[in-house]
Amino acid sequence: MARSTGITTKEAVLRALGREVGRLAQATERQNNLRRRFFLGVFFGLGTALGASIIASVLVYGLRNVLSVIGLERALQSPQGQQILEEQIRLQTPTD
Repeated sequence: MARSTGITTKEAVLRALGREVGRLAQATERQNNLRRRFFLGVFFGLGTALGASIIASVLVYGLRNVLSVIGLERALQSPQGQQILEEQIRLQTPTD
């Protein structure tokens, strides 16, 4: 029996495949857009900086609370504690 539609299954598959390839080409072109990549980089950088700042703030706040609970906060604020801290910073800071 012959088909009366005039379009074979093979032609329909090829057309669908052509549409899909065109859609993929558009998506690839959109991803490679220079302006889009620039803004993605800017947002990624800002997100990284903000995230790191928030994490560092939480860690410093938590460390401050831990130090005050165990009594090291007063020791670090004493003149001798300040001197030890400054010496450690001086020793660990790279020189040019």
